[in-house]
Amino acid sequence: MSEYATPKVFVRYIGDDGEEWDAEYSEFAPVTGRFVFHGTQGYRVAEVWDIQAKHGAVEYGLTAFVDAVDVMEHRLGQHAPSYYRG
Repeated sequence: MSEYATPKVFVRYIGDDGEEWDAEYSEFAPVTGRFVFHGTQGYRVAEVWDIQAKHGAVEYGLTAFVDAVDVMEHRLGQHAPSYYRG
């Protein structure tokens, strides 16, 4: 199957630390508990909402609410501490 046949998912991320960003070409929809690394900050997905209202307070489509985590307390940071330690 060609890479062009793979469906892409638009996801809006909203962090508990005030960060917000869009992932326009995600290969999958986020699920609760999954970790996301954005910029230099790690997050854990707390809730995923499929917003159907086109005129609401949050963008239409998939929205993932994420909580900031300390990467060094998780396996990613423990695997490569020299890289993730700022």
